[in-house]
Amino acid sequence: MPAAGHTEDPDFPGKVVPVESVAAEMFTKLAADQPFTLPGTTSTPEPTTDSAVPVETSTPEPGETAVPAPVPTVQPLDGLTGQTAQDDSCAEAAIR
Repeated sequence: MPAAGHTEDPDFPGKVVPVESVAAEMFTKLAADQPFTLPGTTSTPEPTTDSAVPVETSTPEPGETAVPAPVPTVQPLDGLTGQTAQDDSCAEAAIR
């Protein structure tokens, strides 16, 4: 999961302390429903097979051709750290 913070603050040992400028930008993008990614990752994540892919459609007027909705460009958010949804390095199967 992306994080806009760090754990190196001596006043708060072991606690995640937000990097306010990165956190502010991240929450602004979330509130505006704008895509972003971690620096160094691919700009267009591959869809997974276990989730529906949203498709925007519209009904064209008679004689018009339907134009697909543009795919937004996903920009990396500088200073953001963490892992993407495609990274399952922290996932562990439950053993019962």
